[in-house]
Amino acid sequence: MQGTYGGNTLGGKIGVTFPEPVAVEATYYTLTGYHSASNYYAPAQKGVARLVKTKKSSAYNQWFYEGYTPQNWKKGDDFATILWMSVFARPFPYVYAYR
Repeated sequence: MQGTYGGNTLGGKIGVTFPEPVAVEATYYTLTGYHSASNYYAPAQKGVARLVKTKKSSAYNQWFYEGYTPQNWKKGDDFATILWMSVFARPFPYVYAYR
C-alpha cells in the first residue's frame, strides 16, 4: 500500500506517512506488570516494533514503534502509571521505578 510505512504487513500499518511502499519486519510484544506482594499481573499492554527492509527507501534500516515495546517503554511515565493504576486503582504521580 502506498502512502504508509509498512503497507499491508499482516494487515496493519506503521502509521507514519511516507511517499513510497516499503517492506517491514515486524515484531509484536505484550508487556505485563507484576506485583509480587499480591501475586497480581496487570493487564497486558501491546506494542509492535517495525524495521524498514526496503533498501531503496530513505527509511531503510530505521525502526518505528507503536504502543509499548522493550525499546521504548521507559519514555515518560505513561507505562508505569498504567501498571500502577491497574494494581492499586489509585494514581501515584511521577512513577519512574522500573525493574
